[in-house]
Amino acid sequence: MDSKELHSSLVELIGQSIGHSTLRKYVEKELAPPSEVKSLGRGEGRESKYPEEALGQFYAAWMLLNGPIRTRLDNIKIIRIIALKLLEIDKMDIKLSVLEELECSRKDLAYLIDLWLNYCEDVNYRDYVKYRVDIDYEHGSLGTLTLKSSITRKVRPANYNPRL
Repeated sequence: MDSKELHSSLVELIGQSIGHSTLRKYVEKELAPPSEVKSLGRGEGRESKYPEEALGQFYAAWMLLNGPIRTRLDNIKIIRIIALKLLEIDKMDIKLSVLEELECSRKDLAYLIDLWLNYCEDVNYRDYVKYRVDIDYEHGSLGTLTLKSSITRKVRPANYNPRL
C-alpha cells in the first residue's frame, strides 16, 4: 500500500480529513510502522510502500488519540510495543517504571492493549477476528513485572461491520 492509498483509506475510516504531516508524526513517534522506500531508478524517483498492517496501526493510534477513550501520544508507543510483543510471546518482563510512565493501572494497561489490538483488527474486519486480552502479573526480578498474557481471538459473525 502506498502513502496515497494509506491516506485515502484512513480518511475513509475516520470520516474526516487527516494531514500527511500527521502520518509522518505517527511514524516518527513510533505509533505505526514506517514505509519501505526504494528507488525506481536513475531519474525515475522513489516509491514508498507500507506494510499490510500499517493501516490498522495508524487507525489504532488515531482512535486512541481522538476516539471516545483517549490516552497520551507517548502511551500509545508503549502500548503498541507491548501489544506486538505479546502477540509473538505470551510472557514478558517490563520495568515497573513503564507502568508509572504510562500513568495507568495494571487493569487499564490490559484494557488499552485490548483496545489497540481491536482497533487494528477493525480495519481488517473481513477477517472477523476480535481480541480479548487478559494479563496476569507476577513480580519478576528487582524492579520488573512479568506480564503473562492470554490473548484470545474470537471469530466475529459473517455480517459484522465495525462502521455500522
